[in-house]
Amino acid sequence: MKNRKKAEARIEALERKFENVRQEVSRSTSDDMKCEEYISEILERQRRASNIMIANVKEATADKGIERKEEDTNCVKELLKDFSVDMLNIKVFRMGKQAQGKNRLIKVVLSHPEDV
Repeated sequence: MKNRKKAEARIEALERKFENVRQEVSRSTSDDMKCEEYISEILERQRRASNIMIANVKEATADKGIERKEEDTNCVKELLKDFSVDMLNIKVFRMGKQAQGKNRLIKVVLSHPEDV
């Protein structure tokens, strides 16, 4: 009878220790996930650091896509000419689908984050 009570007490103590370890592992995993999310956010911000968005620029009217892109690029270069921006390697994109009567945002990817 005495041995049984000792065994039960020991089992209860082990169960408590197991639960504490399980909670600690859970907390540690959660902290690791938060750290991963934080690092991902930093990397994403660094990737976007050389991007700017320009709104309210009329859609290009050319029929061919390459001509519209060239028209948008020339418009962006005209807007940015008074700033000290490296214009050689900029990339210009219209965001979203084209819709009648609406001007899409222009995303400009500059060569260096310092240009932003």
